[in-house]
Amino acid sequence: MELLKIGDKVYNKKSQQWGNNVYYQFSTVERLTKTQAVLSCGTKLVNEPKLDYYSKAIGYPTYGDSWNKWHIQTPEILEEAKIEKERQTIVRWFDNRKFSEEDKRIVYTKFKELNILDSDVP
Repeated sequence: MELLKIGDKVYNKKSQQWGNNVYYQFSTVERLTKTQAVLSCGTKLVNEPKLDYYSKAIGYPTYGDSWNKWHIQTPEILEEAKIEKERQTIVRWFDNRKFSEEDKRIVYTKFKELNILDSDVP
């Protein structure tokens, strides 16, 4: 477990309490003090790696909120965040759209063409 250095890329992952959305925040270490790392977004971290209680991942606690931890950014996390953002965009699009009869017909025929309709629908 090593200390953060200037230029390290970190992320914070938060889940909604009453939903299934996950929000990612990405930042870069800009300044260091003896005990803190200051991120480009203005957040201060305690520059002492701690083992996360739930996920068993190594994280750096936010100064003043030790339960909120930041982690080193990886390509896997970038891909995970991209997939989650796309999922949220799709859900938002469906929530904001009012389907006309023609739209419903197009969706139905496309599903029928792909053979993914429920078996009990005539």
